[in-house]
Amino acid sequence: MGGTYSSEATYPIDIEKRPSSTNLRYQTFKTGDILVASDNKKGIPDGYMGHAAIMVDNERVLESDYQEDSIAINPISKFWKDHEWYALYRPVNEEMGRLAVQWGLSYHEQYQAKVKKGVHKPVFSFLPSKLTDLWTTIYCTKLVWLCYYHGANYKFSHEGLWLSPYQLDSQLKKDKNFNLILRTS
Repeated sequence: MGGTYSSEATYPIDIEKRPSSTNLRYQTFKTGDILVASDNKKGIPDGYMGHAAIMVDNERVLESDYQEDSIAINPISKFWKDHEWYALYRPVNEEMGRLAVQWGLSYHEQYQAKVKKGVHKPVFSFLPSKLTDLWTTIYCTKLVWLCYYHGANYKFSHEGLWLSPYQLDSQLKKDKNFNLILRTS
């Protein structure tokens, strides 16, 4: 009796392969798709912070982050580089997504025109402000909220003055107007 015994067990685990930045066609995106990340490679623990962006087309996102431009159009590869775990939500009504992006592109053009005149507004900031305030501060989820609010006349509910990526993800999970297409975490 007594002694050391070893055992081995096998458990099937389904793991979705993360798209690589070299394979931009891994997922077909539609205009108005919303990406919500729950991770952050910038030193903040997973789940505490994240990011959100709205798909302009199959290869570009409209987003706000603390880079040089407060509102920018970037390749999807930038999003994937910074965020391994994310969810992709698609509006059930494609027209709603198209209208949200159309408004977002117009807002981006207005922002660029202000920058050319030396006015860098809105500035990227997490300081609380009304979500409807267009020109004081901006952050990622506020940009997504504004695009749907002004472009598609659709209001995501929220509590408080700040809408976090976690809150947006929680709401989209329950929202019958959006379908979860992919979750990598």
